[in-house]
Amino acid sequence: MARNKTPEIYSESGGDGETTYLLLHGLGATGDVWQGIRDHIDENKLGRWVIPDMRGHGRSDWAETYGLGEHSTDIAELVRDHER
Repeated sequence: MARNKTPEIYSESGGDGETTYLLLHGLGATGDVWQGIRDHIDENKLGRWVIPDMRGHGRSDWAETYGLGEHSTDIAELVRDHER
């Protein structure tokens, strides 16, 4: 059986500063649940933020598998260049 391509993960990012906040939603939600926190980070100039829709949620692609390893790999790609 052929494996499907790696799903495209939708994410938004913004803010400015050394600290990066990675905001992950729970089961059955999307990154939109973090709008208030994102606005708080921006208004108070607390740092940068990254908000993904996990695979199979919101605007991200559906996938063949949804294991912890796959989710971790997806997210690692989004924050690879952030030091703190």
